[in-house]
Amino acid sequence: MGRSEVVVRVSSVCDMTSSASYQSFAEIGDDANHVLIHVLPSDGRNGMRSWQHYIHDLDDFFNKVYKYHQKSGFACIVLSNVLELIQILFVILFTIFLYHFIDYDILFKNKPPAHWTGGSNTSKVTISDVLIPYHSVTYSALEVYLIVIALVFWFFKLFKAIHSLYVNHAIKAFYSEALHISDSTLFTWQDIQSRLIQAQHVCLLQDAQLNELVIHNRLLRHHNYMIALINKGLLPIHYKVPFVGELTYLTKGLQFNFQLLLFRTSLFENNWKLKDEVKSGTNRLICAQKLEKYIILFAIINLILFPMVSLWQLLYIIYTYAEAIKRDPSMALGSRGWSLHFNELDHQLNERLNSGYKAATKYMNSFTSPLLEVLAKFVSFIAGTVVSVVILLTVYDEDVIATRLSKI
Repeated sequence: MGRSEVVVRVSSVCDMTSSASYQSFAEIGDDANHVLIHVLPSDGRNGMRSWQHYIHDLDDFFNKVYKYHQKSGFACIVLSNVLELIQILFVILFTIFLYHFIDYDILFKNKPPAHWTGGSNTSKVTISDVLIPYHSVTYSALEVYLIVIALVFWFFKLFKAIHSLYVNHAIKAFYSEALHISDSTLFTWQDIQSRLIQAQHVCLLQDAQLNELVIHNRLLRHHNYMIALINKGLLPIHYKVPFVGELTYLTKGLQFNFQLLLFRTSLFENNWKLKDEVKSGTNRLICAQKLEKYIILFAIINLILFPMVSLWQLLYIIYTYAEAIKRDPSMALGSRGWSLHFNELDHQLNERLNSGYKAATKYMNSFTSPLLEVLAKFVSFIAGTVVSVVILLTVYDEDVIATRLSKI
């Protein structure tokens, strides 16, 4: 809910996608020799370290270590969480203020303030004139419902922020004590990964050796499952639009629901292990029935939260993209997100996109029309001149913007 719905274009995930082969679990089987066993260590002098509580789940632990690095360390994470809480609270309070505490008839001079007399209608309207007293404001049942849901969401984010504070403080201690890194921004992920391998005795991994491939596979386990499901056409992300054709569209909200449905409930027993019943072909009907129940449950929850989610998304888009739409409408209204390749981390995706930015920009600029470019420069100059004069006059006297073009 905290983010706007963004279109995610599913890129050609791999050049060899068409020739890639997928095997069933019955064909692969389980290989116990490649299972990492996690044993919690203890320190005879100081007891267990704070970060050692998270080692029992290496998938989750490595993801925490990776996100800590990508978010530039403890101070940036804490500041980001605090500002996000303030931002959400500001959106809630500011929206209530705009909707209930401003008399727009007075603001737009459709009626005079109550304290004006018959001969003082030429006076200027002040902020106090347009503000509605608190005791005069009433709320409908729907508004109370939306406010309560918004506050519940805010307290949920507050709880997550407090939990994130404890978790990332432990990860900070891991960086300092195990990896001997005081500031994660000074190191690349490759450097940190090398230190993880050197410090694997701290994690006490038995019966297997920690290497780059193991870390990579654990970080991208769920990502690779998602990409494979998309490649096989098992997720409903392709839609046929009349007069347009087939479109590929995957919002962040739908992607979040997929992740909860597949990786947190129906398929996985934990972060790294599929349920045994899923691996057996004889249990397909049972698994399908359980999956159907989860889908119905998720649909009901989404339906209940739909009014609040829709309103939040609308407000977020207005508040976030108002300036961007003015400055560059194509960036705000046509923003795109890009999916990962197989075995590609987030920072590698950013590097891939950045490396192709100049070439992509030149390619797009090659389709500009010289005639339209000349016309656009002229219109931009005329419109900019008029707007600049209006802004200067408005700074001198705000009544300028209240002047009507005609008497109608």
